[in-house]
Amino acid sequence: MKLKVINIVNHAPAYEGHRDRPRPKINWDTPNGSWVGIWGYEWHDIIGNNTLSVANDIEYEVWQPDQRADKIYEHTFETGLVHRLFPAIDKNMYMACTNKKIFILRP
Repeated sequence: MKLKVINIVNHAPAYEGHRDRPRPKINWDTPNGSWVGIWGYEWHDIIGNNTLSVANDIEYEVWQPDQRADKIYEHTFETGLVHRLFPAIDKNMYMACTNKKIFILRP
C-alpha cells in the first residue's frame, strides 16, 4: 500500500502574474468564458515531482483552490503527480490589525 501525500495549497494559481503570457499547456475553458490552468512548475509541483522521483511507495497530489473553476479540474503528470484545481470563493477576513485572505472550497 502506498502512502498518499496531499499538498493543500493556500493560494489560487497566479493568473494575474501570467496575464501577458500564453496559457499553460494544461488548461480548460470554463462555461463563463474564462479558463483555468495548471503550469506544473510551481513549487508544490516541483516538490511533488522530486519526491516521486526518489520514492516509489508514495502517491502525491496537489490540491489548489481556484476562483475561476466551476468544477474540479485534474491533471496527472507523467511522474504520477496529480494536480487538482477546486472551485473556491475569495473571502477577506479582518482580524485585529491583520488582513487575511482565505479561500473556501465549494463542493
